[in-house]
Amino acid sequence: MVRKIACLVVLDLDDTIFPEIDFILSGFFEVSRYISQKSHYEVDYIYQKLSTLFNNNIRNNTFDILIEDLQLSNIQVQELVELYRNHKPVLKPWEDALFLLDYLSKYPNKFTLCLISDGIVLQQKNKIKALKIEQYFKKIIITDELGGIEYRKPNPFVFNLLLDQFNISSSQSIYIADNPLKDFIAPNEIGMHTMRIKKAEGIYAKFEAPSEYMKAQITITSLDQAIQAIERICT
Repeated sequence: MVRKIACLVVLDLDDTIFPEIDFILSGFFEVSRYISQKSHYEVDYIYQKLSTLFNNNIRNNTFDILIEDLQLSNIQVQELVELYRNHKPVLKPWEDALFLLDYLSKYPNKFTLCLISDGIVLQQKNKIKALKIEQYFKKIIITDELGGIEYRKPNPFVFNLLLDQFNISSSQSIYIADNPLKDFIAPNEIGMHTMRIKKAEGIYAKFEAPSEYMKAQITITSLDQAIQAIERICT
């Protein structure tokens, strides 16, 4: 039987440990450099175009619009998509995220830290590597590696997998994430404690859960605020 631990603390990645916008802008810069090399446009001009599209909430067809706008007949959308997804970013964790990770890591017999992230596997692995956070976690799961996108949240499979692996009840576990539209449905359903980190610069900061069952039980604006709640849950 797996050793019984006092508490399982599971974290999301994007906009929980680091600002997701940093990866987005890093990808835009790589795309801009690539296009500049294959056209007469300057990097800064292309980058500003992409940033403006993003700020105008153009998300799913950004590169299609850019190619059409700049008349880039020699560049395919898929080229830019692959470059964006697979580029190696330069990222830094939020200071409060490091504070929380450092604190919890001081007590390995009390807290077991795990990371769950949805998304394209190589893209998410590049983020984790750039952030230099692997050493904090006993288990890192990118849900697509479990068998495809159907294992992404709100599928409860990954949460049950961790509870079983570490032989701990849902009442002694907590999930910290940012997206109120999908992140908390499954952990709420199986009885985990849930906490939303809501930072002004987060992609989902202006969104609210449309139904009670989707809401996190606790909302914080900085991860150092999480410690008191975690300590209470894990006594």
